[in-house]
Amino acid sequence: MSGVKGPKDARKLASQTFRGRGAVVTENNRQWTTWAFPDNRTVTITKNEPITLTLAKVKDAQERYGYDTRDNYASMTKRPHTPAIDLERVVASAHAKERLALMKRQAGVDMREILLALRTPQRVLWSDEHDSWLWIRDRIAVPIKEVGDRFIITSVLWGTRELFDRYPRPA
Repeated sequence: MSGVKGPKDARKLASQTFRGRGAVVTENNRQWTTWAFPDNRTVTITKNEPITLTLAKVKDAQERYGYDTRDNYASMTKRPHTPAIDLERVVASAHAKERLALMKRQAGVDMREILLALRTPQRVLWSDEHDSWLWIRDRIAVPIKEVGDRFIITSVLWGTRELFDRYPRPA
């Protein structure tokens, strides 16, 4: 939710989140929109309410009715000939080290999880956009670029949308 830039974005996020959880609009005018969820709970989003209040309503709906289950990495593809990772040739970028430190403070992620993802990934995908591989296992994803004879860990990411929402990066 940290990518929300203004009131319209917050209202759009609320609309997408609420619809995704079965809510329907019961009242809509220039000043507010009221949503009814399948359990008859209603939520009203007003035009001029603070962004933080709208985002709190979105978070409440996610906690109450479940987080998005869409695949964070759906835009990436499987490719034949995934490179074999030689752990002796793996180095981590400064950004990757910072992300690991943050994720360790947030949820106890440690180097063992990264090594497990690299040794026995559940999925390995290719990102054309980032020109890199992504090793995914359980709650983490490890993007790696092959540069010369080295493999560079460029970041450490959460494996699911729920984890990204639960443990956002600081603003």
